[in-house]
Order: sequence, then C-alpha cells, then structure tokens
Amino acid sequence: MDYVFFLQLWGGVFLLLNKVFFWRAEYAGEGGDLEESRRWRIAAWAIYIAGLPPWIIIFFEWHNWIAGIVEASGFPAMFLGLASALQKSETKKIPVWLDRLAFICIPFGFLFSIYDFGGFFVLNQWIEAMLALSFLAGTYLLTKENGKGYLWYIPMHIACAWLMWIQLYPWLCAQQIASLFFVYKAYVKNRERFVPSIQKIGYPQR
Repeated sequence: MDYVFFLQLWGGVFLLLNKVFFWRAEYAGEGGDLEESRRWRIAAWAIYIAGLPPWIIIFFEWHNWIAGIVEASGFPAMFLGLASALQKSETKKIPVWLDRLAFICIPFGFLFSIYDFGGFFVLNQWIEAMLALSFLAGTYLLTKENGKGYLWYIPMHIACAWLMWIQLYPWLCAQQIASLFFVYKAYVKNRERFVPSIQKIGYPQR
C-alpha cells in the first residue's frame, strides 16, 4: 500500500469515526442513557488520540508547522477529555496536573509555532492559523463536555479541507467535509439536551 494513501486512510477514517462517536454520544444522552453516552465519548476520545499521528506527519512533511505543532500540543487536552469520560461519577475529579498541562501546552504550541515560522506570509499560513485556533478552542471545550466546542470544529474542518485540497490530499479533504455533517448533528443533539425549550420553561412565545 502506498505510504501517502496509508496515512490518508489512517488519519481520515479515525478522525471521521471520532465525529461519528461524538454524535452517537449526544444521541444516546438525549435518550437518557448516560452510561451508553459515556462509552461513546470514551471511544471518541480514544480514537481521536490514535488517529492524530498521521495528521501530524502529513502537516510536518508539507512544513505546515503551525497546524502540526498546535495539533501535537493538543494531546494533553485529548487525554483530559478521555480521563473525564472514563469517570462514572457526576462530580468528576480530573487530576489537577493534567488540567493545567493541557491549559499550558495549548497556547504554548501555537505561540512557539509562530516564533519558529517567523510570522504570516502566505495563504497556507492563514488557513493553518484558522485551523489551529478553532481546533484548540473546540477540543478544550469538548474536554469539559461543553457543546459549544462543536461550533469551533466547523471552521476547523472547513480550513483543514481547504488545506488538504491545496496540498493534493483528496481523501482527507473529503473526510473533513463528511465530518462537518456529524459535527453539526452532534451540536444539534447537544442543544436539545441542555437548552430547555420555551414551552418547557413556560416563557411566553414571541
């Protein structure tokens, strides 16, 4: 199997499954099955971690230092999300050091990449910056089980699809576009679960 195709297959399938699993977690939670929702969330974070290495390799091969370094610095946040999902209790006790490590590594990775590259000069860098910032914000919010993280993933997938198209990775471009559907569906399910409707809380309609 061709090396480049293998990387696309590995990274594309794993990260698409990540979005499918997040959607399934929100769908199960809407039905009240919190244990099934937790299992899907565990699977989502685990496969996200397993699917990130090929993306980092691809970014570095194309000298996409901003995207590559920032995505690598997101590993602590992903382990934070996995650690949170593994706990069954409603009051989750996440190790303080892991929470702080994620908080430190995320901005450090982005700032270091800017320093290493020396600024923004070409279109690819602006696309990478959009990808990186939305990736970091979305991932960190989802580690806290905040549904707004899905909204941040929308510009991330758009930017990544654009970058993959420019750099001739058609399968990864298609995967990013397909992921948008599941991100949107997960966000809708999350809002249905946590944002009470006007009718339920008894406010008059306008």
